[in-house]
Amino acid sequence: MVYPERSILMKMLNHVGTVVAVQTEEEITTLTSITAMISFFYATSGTMHEWCVANGVANHASRRYIASFFHALSASAVRQEAESFMDMALEAATPGGLNEQTHAQLQDSGTYASLTQCLQGINNRLTQK
Repeated sequence: MVYPERSILMKMLNHVGTVVAVQTEEEITTLTSITAMISFFYATSGTMHEWCVANGVANHASRRYIASFFHALSASAVRQEAESFMDMALEAATPGGLNEQTHAQLQDSGTYASLTQCLQGINNRLTQK
């Protein structure tokens, strides 16, 4: 993240990775809250991996498939920057399909609401609220 936006700094850091310029210090704090999701990402991937292995998929094949799958989804989201994540989720949830079933179950169980609560708790901690 870059704040305040400086073109020379943006050019330099773009050689290292993706640079996101923000307009306020509050935006930095909000985006920093997202870094608390690293364990969530790996634990979610690990849960899927364990399930695949328990259902007969070789350890290496399962891990490689899951990592590659999420890498591809992330790359797609980067390419489709103008489309909202929620629109992408709805587009993937074809009526009567597997993604629709999973999405509905996660919504109904309050999983997404719980994620929002986690993020708010992290943000409150960072802002000492």
